[in-house]
Amino acid sequence: MAEQKQSARRWIVAVTSLFPANWFGSTGERFRNSIEEIAEFSSRQQLPAINDEAPDLAWRKMEGIAHREHATALKEFAEAESRRIEIELERRSLKAEVSRAQAEARLAEIRALEAEIEFVSKLKEIGVIVVRNEHGDLTVLPAPANYDYDALAERIRKEGASDGPSSG
Repeated sequence: MAEQKQSARRWIVAVTSLFPANWFGSTGERFRNSIEEIAEFSSRQQLPAINDEAPDLAWRKMEGIAHREHATALKEFAEAESRRIEIELERRSLKAEVSRAQAEARLAEIRALEAEIEFVSKLKEIGVIVVRNEHGDLTVLPAPANYDYDALAERIRKEGASDGPSSG
């Protein structure tokens, strides 16, 4: 005789509360009888014995899944927070680097102005001027007696102030 494979069936039951008159009446009796028949049928089937530890094992499994999900969420949060901190540090570092570069540029401009003024002072000290000829070459010539080195220094100072970074 060929063995027949039994398939498990699932029932979906909608349960509503009944008034005492219905519960103790024919509707309630039919419900109680149906439950009793289902319980007897199930007990005649060769179901594996339910171990007393089964509910505990199921609970531990659910706790394990919950802990794993919680750990994953914590890890993802920590990674996201770490990335936010890294981005903020990069932003601050970049801001500091820009400030440092601006300060270095201002210092370079000041040094250039100082060098030009020092150059004018040396020209005045030795009594010469520098001129550019038609080919763009620089030539050093003796300064005329009435040459105004102070006006030259003032012009250099004003050009340096107008070429510098705006304050504001």
